[in-house]
Amino acid sequence: MRTKALTWVIKASKQCNLRCAYCYEYNELADARRMPLELWEKMLRAIRTHNEMETARHNLPNISSIVWHGGEPLLLPLEYMKQVMDLEYSILGDSPYSRAHFPNGMQTNCYHVRDEQIAFLKAHNFNISVSVDVMPGVRLSVNGKPRTSRKSTIFSRR
Repeated sequence: MRTKALTWVIKASKQCNLRCAYCYEYNELADARRMPLELWEKMLRAIRTHNEMETARHNLPNISSIVWHGGEPLLLPLEYMKQVMDLEYSILGDSPYSRAHFPNGMQTNCYHVRDEQIAFLKAHNFNISVSVDVMPGVRLSVNGKPRTSRKSTIFSRR
């Protein structure tokens, strides 16, 4: 069966645990503010409405993927992430049909991932995309130390 698909990339926070040299948000990466739950609720309602309209307009099932982005979304408090998922299930549904039409994803640098975060992502069937820098010297920790060694890049000399 054919479907239509749209990906919603939601920037939940600017906070990041790296300081990549090329980042356009560099001066705001310490900002721990996050998208308020009220705004998540409005966004999720808009996603549901758009999905319903597209399904009706094209007479095809529509898939609306929701990708958590940042900064680094794994810096968001786990309790906050659970609250967002509760909102999502109440607005978009928690049936297998609903979950198939509103899958979640996350763009992460995977620099530091805790077991409870992995359990959360697995429980909610998140698709994970990992950003990887292959050039040495661009991916820095908060204190300015390189997070990629020359030996670990595909461009290293042997």
